[in-house]
Amino acid sequence: MWFLLHFLLLVACALGGAGAAEASEAQETPLAALSLEALEARAQEIERELGELALEKVAGGIGSVGFETYLHDGPDHAEWVEVDWGKPVPIDQVVLVPTIWREKKGGVTADGFPLEFRVLAGSGADKEGAVIATFTEKDGHLPRSAPLIIPCQTTASWVRVEATLLSQRAYDRYFNMQFSELMVFSGEENVALKQAVKSSSTGREEGGRRARSQLTDGFLPYEMIVPAAASSGACKVTHEPGVQPSFVFDLGQSTPINRIHLHPIESSNTFPADVPTEFGVPDNYAVEGANREDFSDAVNLAERHRKSPYDVGPLFMERFPEGSYRFVRVRALLPNFYPRVLGFSEIEIFSKGKNVAQGKPMQFSEALPLVNPGSLNDGLNRYGQILPLKQWLGQLARRHDLEKELPLVRQEIQHRFSLQKQQRTLLAWLAGLALAGGVVAVLAGRIRNMRQIAQLRERFAADLHDELGASLRSIGMLTEMAREDLAAPKTLGGILDQIQSTTASTLTAMRNRMEKQWHPTAAQDLPQEMRQLSKRLLPDIRWNLEIQGEEHLPNLKARMMDDLLLFYKECLVNISRHSNATHVRAVLQANPKQLRLEVSDNGQGIKGDPPPSLKRRARLLNAKLTADPDPAGGTIISLNFRP
Repeated sequence: MWFLLHFLLLVACALGGAGAAEASEAQETPLAALSLEALEARAQEIERELGELALEKVAGGIGSVGFETYLHDGPDHAEWVEVDWGKPVPIDQVVLVPTIWREKKGGVTADGFPLEFRVLAGSGADKEGAVIATFTEKDGHLPRSAPLIIPCQTTASWVRVEATLLSQRAYDRYFNMQFSELMVFSGEENVALKQAVKSSSTGREEGGRRARSQLTDGFLPYEMIVPAAASSGACKVTHEPGVQPSFVFDLGQSTPINRIHLHPIESSNTFPADVPTEFGVPDNYAVEGANREDFSDAVNLAERHRKSPYDVGPLFMERFPEGSYRFVRVRALLPNFYPRVLGFSEIEIFSKGKNVAQGKPMQFSEALPLVNPGSLNDGLNRYGQILPLKQWLGQLARRHDLEKELPLVRQEIQHRFSLQKQQRTLLAWLAGLALAGGVVAVLAGRIRNMRQIAQLRERFAADLHDELGASLRSIGMLTEMAREDLAAPKTLGGILDQIQSTTASTLTAMRNRMEKQWHPTAAQDLPQEMRQLSKRLLPDIRWNLEIQGEEHLPNLKARMMDDLLLFYKECLVNISRHSNATHVRAVLQANPKQLRLEVSDNGQGIKGDPPPSLKRRARLLNAKLTADPDPAGGTIISLNFRP
């Protein structure tokens, strides 16, 4: 029974190991090495982190889309694009923002993002540069709609992206390379902003809906949505036509600044939107810095002139040479399509990568009531917190990675549950089999015990028959002799002595036989005992005993040696009783693999099968028994078995 249970458990372990091997082979990822508890904890951690990251919301309306190369019939074409800012600076991150396409099923995805490419950086006359990153199709960076963040640590004045395997455009199934924005960060500064762009080729819409200049114009295809408890509306004002209203920020002291971000009023909540993307943003505006409140020392820091309907986006970024100013003014030079509305969701002014305008005093140039005046520099938009540009893009990329990982984690968890279910089912079957095996084992044990009892009874009967039969036969013969010699007292006395001796030996034999049933011991000397039996049971018959391979006999088991001796004894008893033989010949042949006993006589022979007593003894020895007539007269009894 224990062997059966052990075997079933081995089968369960083997099947469970096979399932784990299949899982590991099917998914060679670090997830396969995690425990179920670790996977569940990882899923919870991803869900928690996703709840804290910026959401990816694509911008609506009309605006800057980005850059594309020439169209090809197949993917195996080399294309490149390069941005040069002219002055070597330390850079630590390159960001590739994909051109985003709306899918038929309702989602969005990158369009024309290369399958295989590398990113190089160099300085000045070094046109070869150094490879800072290489991507292949196996890296799984597609599909995506989030920006691709490429960390690096080098000094460069240009960055080039070289594609070697293009992807297919969704619109017409041609192949090309497309990007919405190429950004290069030195700390918190995007040094590629509005810098010169070169490329291996251009698309057929160059200068219109697509342009190389759009690759670094700072217009991104996303709206900034960061989950937060606090939010605020846009600051806006309605003014008279023909004026140039402005917002003025007092930084409190002369502060070095080099960048400004203008967040337009968010699109309305109606679908379709009832205001354009650039609602409230002047077609032409100027950013000025001064250290005098009346701006008599004003310096023109940046100026925008809208060139086309595509020269807009969810965030207007202006970068200019660093200078120290206390007052910053954003002035409308020419109103937008809505000539009487000026407004922004937020205006950020940066010094060393930090927004120094937040919470500072702000004034409007005209004596007009403002809507939400405090929201213009509170660090919030309608959705929540406004993040630094680099952090925001990093969160979008992180969200993409986590949203890609989470289904894999859940799939692995489900796979583990499926394996556990299979194993529970298997264990249930194994438990049933074990129970059935236990029942079978118990029944088999009872049957075996019954067989042993039957064999014991059979052996005991055979032993009584074989051991005592001869003695009782001798007593009977001596009794007849005593009856015949009653007239001769002298002879009678001797016969009575033999009867008494035989009776005593019979009692001794009975005790010995009972002892051997429970404690079988090896015979002291099988050949000698066989000779003594022959002498005692064949007193009036000539006999001959021949033993071959006598040296192998001591190796026999005690029970087997005893059964063999009793078989030989039964043969002699049968001969003395029934054969009327005058001569008996016995040959015992022994070797390590076989033992053969042949007993022959010259008597009247037997008819049919061997006597039942011999069959019974042969069965106890698990031996083959034959009884054949001797051509010279008499019978040949043969016993063959493996010791």
